[in-house]
Amino acid sequence: MTMRNLFLAAMLVCVGVLNACAQKASRAAEDVDLTKPMIEDYALDEAAGMARFYDRLHAAASASQPVRIGYFADSWIESDVLTVDLREKLQSRFGGWGIGWVDCTPGMYRGRPTIGLASTGISTHVVIKKPFDKSLQGISQRYFFPSEGATISLTAKNYREHASRWQRASLFFRSPAGFTLSAVQNGTDTTVSTMPVGSTQVQRFDFPAGESTSLKCAFSEVKPGTVLFGAALESANGVILDNLGVRSLQGYQLLDIPDTTLADFARLRPYDLIVLHFGVNAVTRNTTERSFGAYLDRMKRVIERFRNAYPGTTILVLSLSDSKMGAPSVNAMCARMQRQMAKDCAVPFFSVFDAMGGGGSIRRFVKNGWASTDHVHINHKGGEQVASYIFNAIMQGYNQRHGRSEKQ
Repeated sequence: MTMRNLFLAAMLVCVGVLNACAQKASRAAEDVDLTKPMIEDYALDEAAGMARFYDRLHAAASASQPVRIGYFADSWIESDVLTVDLREKLQSRFGGWGIGWVDCTPGMYRGRPTIGLASTGISTHVVIKKPFDKSLQGISQRYFFPSEGATISLTAKNYREHASRWQRASLFFRSPAGFTLSAVQNGTDTTVSTMPVGSTQVQRFDFPAGESTSLKCAFSEVKPGTVLFGAALESANGVILDNLGVRSLQGYQLLDIPDTTLADFARLRPYDLIVLHFGVNAVTRNTTERSFGAYLDRMKRVIERFRNAYPGTTILVLSLSDSKMGAPSVNAMCARMQRQMAKDCAVPFFSVFDAMGGGGSIRRFVKNGWASTDHVHINHKGGEQVASYIFNAIMQGYNQRHGRSEKQ
C-alpha cells in the first residue's frame, strides 16, 4: 500500500471514530439509548398519535400555555415515585416549573418529597375508601369537604430543581352557593374573593400570577354543597405532569367519573397526553387470558371515554410492570394482551414490562435497591430508572420527528 493510501485509510478511520463519538455524545446529551424499547404508535393518523404530542413538545418553550400530561396510575406513582423524575427530565429538556396537580390534604400523598402540604378542617374522600359518593369525585377520583375556617398550606421543596417554585396556581371546586377565599402567597396577603354562586359546574379560581414558593388558602362563609377537588401549580409554558395516582386501582374505576365532571375538567385543565398505566392490580398468579381479557374490555371503555372527553389528546397505554402479583409467564402474557388492546383501540403503547427486563426482572430491582422486598412496589430509586425508560422512549420518537439539530 502506498503512503498516500495509508494516509487516506488513516483519515477514514479518524473520521469514523469522530462520527461515532459525535453520535454517542448526541445520544448522551438527550439521554437516549437506542437499545431500549420504543413507543409503539398504533394510532391511525398523526392527530391521534404521538406525533401531535411531539409537535407540542417542540413548541413547548414558546407556547402560551404548558404542555400538560395527565398520568393516571396506581400505587406505582404514589408519593410522586416515578412521576417526579419523568417530570423533571421533561422540564429540564423542554422547560417548565411546578409539580402540577396537588390534593387538598396530605392523604395518600403523605411523604411526597416535592411539596409541603398541610391542611386543617378538610375531610378527604377517595375512591378506594368508604364512604365515597362517585357522583362527587373529580379528575383525581377524590373530593374534599371544607368546614368553616378550613385551611390549605402549600410550600415548594427543593427535591428537584423544577419543583422548587411555580408561576401559576389554581384551585378547582364546585360550590353552587359560594364561599369566601383568602390567600397568602409568599407570605403576603394577595387575595380575598367571594366565589360566584349559582353554578353546578366545576369551577377554577386562578390566583395572581407570579413566581411563588408558598400559598396558604383559608375558607370562610362556606355554604352547603361546596366540594373541593385540588389545586394546580405550574408555569406559563414548558411541560407540566399531573400525578393522578390512586393505590390499589385496576383502572376501570375511571369509568365512574361523571360525564359532566370529566367534560368540565377537559375544558378547564386540558391535557396534551393522557397516560394510562395500570394492570398490576388486575393480575394474580392464576390469571388466564380469558379473565384478563374481560378486564381489558373494561379498559377499552376507559380509553374510548377519554378519547371522547378529550378530543385530539394523545392517549398512551403503559403495560403493567413485572411483579410477584403474577408469575413471570402470566405477566408476559398480560403485557402482550395490553399491546393488542392498544392496537385494537388505535392508541400508542409502551411496554414497561419489557423495559424492566421482562419476566423476573423485579428481582433485579429488589437486589439493586430499586424496589421494596414485597416484589411489587418500586421506590424513588426504581422510579428514576423507570422514568428514564419512559423518557428515553419519548425522546426516541421526538428525535425521529424533529431530528437532532436543536442544541441540547
